[in-house]
Amino acid sequence: MTRTPVIGFEVHAQLATRSKIFCACANGVGGEPNSRVCPVCLGLPGALPVLNERVVELGIVAALAVDATVAGRSSFARKSYFYPDLPKGYQITQDTRPLATGGGLAVETGGRTFRVGFRQLHIEEDAGKTAHRPGRPSLVDMNRCGVPLLEIVTQPDLTSVDDAVAFAEEIRRVLVYCGVTSGRMHEGSLRFDTNVSLAGEDRAPGTPCEIKNLNSFRSIRRALEREVERQNSVLDGGGRVTHQTLLWDERAGVASPMRSKEEASDYRYFREPDLPDVIIPAEKVEELRANVPELPGAARARLRDRYGLSEDISSVIADERYEVEYFGEMVRAIGSFDLGDAEAAGPACAKWFVGPLRGLAHERGLSMDDLLGSRLPAARLAELVALRASGGLTETAAKTLLGHAIDSDEPLADLVRRLDLAQLSDEAELATIVASVLEANPGELARLRRGERKLVRFLVGQVMAETGGRADPRIVGELIEAAAKREDS
Repeated sequence: MTRTPVIGFEVHAQLATRSKIFCACANGVGGEPNSRVCPVCLGLPGALPVLNERVVELGIVAALAVDATVAGRSSFARKSYFYPDLPKGYQITQDTRPLATGGGLAVETGGRTFRVGFRQLHIEEDAGKTAHRPGRPSLVDMNRCGVPLLEIVTQPDLTSVDDAVAFAEEIRRVLVYCGVTSGRMHEGSLRFDTNVSLAGEDRAPGTPCEIKNLNSFRSIRRALEREVERQNSVLDGGGRVTHQTLLWDERAGVASPMRSKEEASDYRYFREPDLPDVIIPAEKVEELRANVPELPGAARARLRDRYGLSEDISSVIADERYEVEYFGEMVRAIGSFDLGDAEAAGPACAKWFVGPLRGLAHERGLSMDDLLGSRLPAARLAELVALRASGGLTETAAKTLLGHAIDSDEPLADLVRRLDLAQLSDEAELATIVASVLEANPGELARLRRGERKLVRFLVGQVMAETGGRADPRIVGELIEAAAKREDS
């Protein structure tokens, strides 16, 4: 029997504020365990929460980015459950009156676009963190208690694992573009829970199971694949899928049952008595709308339409907002190097941006964020691209120059002279070098004369090696072809 996955997400994004949601404790990773805490985030008797206004503003920006409707009035509720890292015995969150409702996200993947709708976006406090140690007592770090979270609850609109991963990647991009969260999944600043069920031929969804602790795209893919496989196996064997919460273990590659799945009534939601309603004037919403930047989908479309870049290259550049901005600075800087229309230089800039530059970052164990900006300003990389495009450098020499341009503030023209990287284009000088190379490779020359055309490239490579990559390959190729024809005649 053919069954279709039905997948929805709860996205938990730690908001990029300086302090926590209801107190003045520092918000951020690091610090000694239980050092970033106070009576409020520890839930000590008599301590009262005070809402951080910046949390609400970032939540509104995120809501506007995904076309959600921001509520004029929202309220907080207590969600009661017991866990060692929840010191109050309840979580302050939003329930029936969330910050925003509706909206959705268009996702481009594999040459097509699909849309995932949202039920609601709400703000809440994070819990602490428990470190389980087999055979030893578990440890609890309360530093994360009270860290502000934005939770986005999607509709169950996803029907394949590939689409689910593509959605997770895109929502991360959107939230990071907006400055709402750092999006550093390895640090826990962005986490996903997913609900999975299988629909039969009648398209009616089956019993869903929730998988928690998904903090990488690899985890999302593996967990969903395993759960779809598990539910299919249960149903194929004549069994019934039970409603439960599973905890994903990335090391073991398995999802283990945590508990039977709670219903809303199990949490005993009720209005938070210590916090007033949040009133959001329409004027405030419009003021914050200006903080919504160009989003990833629009950036990809602009890179394709304005600069003629391919879909793949546009997607690579648009993966991070700072890379889009850097690329734009590069293209604008190209205009000062007399290469004609700056927009026409877009493909040349993109070639270096997604190719040699990324290769060098990987080679040196650096992130693109580490490499760009102060280490390699956009105008400096644009100058290098212009030198290559104007014929002043060969490809090999330009790559050599790139490495030195990152390590030094020395002007590129001075580096070219000091490193002797300028392209050799003097035909007489190159003819002498070509003659020497052909004399050292008589067998290859003879085979070329017999019609083995691939040997032109080999011989050009020998000349390039002899000149340290500085020879103009076009002129070298013409000289080799001419030498072969002279013997033939």
